[in-house]
Amino acid sequence: MLTVRCLNQQDLPSLLFLERKSFVSSWVEQQLANQLDHSRGLSLGCFDEDLKGFVLISTVLDEAEVLQIAVDPERQGEGLARTLLDTAIVYLKAKGVNRLMLEVRESNMAAVSLYRSYGFVEDGLRKGYYPSSQNDGAREDALLFSYRF
Repeated sequence: MLTVRCLNQQDLPSLLFLERKSFVSSWVEQQLANQLDHSRGLSLGCFDEDLKGFVLISTVLDEAEVLQIAVDPERQGEGLARTLLDTAIVYLKAKGVNRLMLEVRESNMAAVSLYRSYGFVEDGLRKGYYPSSQNDGAREDALLFSYRF
């Protein structure tokens, strides 16, 4: 059975493993540990026996930013990212947040499609923000999105 809950320090090894499996440029272990303890952070995990997806969010006053969202490549396309976002939005609304922001690789069409289906609006571009996923020294643009509750 699929469950979503807040992540804690006991989840750090699983979070670290999935984060490294999901991103070209991963965070160091201490950054993830700090996020799990951050008083203005929201760290949710989607579990089916073990960690299958996560979202890491930072909040400041009435705004929040998705720092990372990832789903195990073997489970992508099953709606886990949507489940994580649904849960995060309910939590953020209850905390008085009214705007959620994020950035995404321009080439990540599955994520771009998901965000647009929620009503996220593309409102910026960061040229050459991400290192290429091909490790060829090239850079990839980041699309900036925001969503008002």
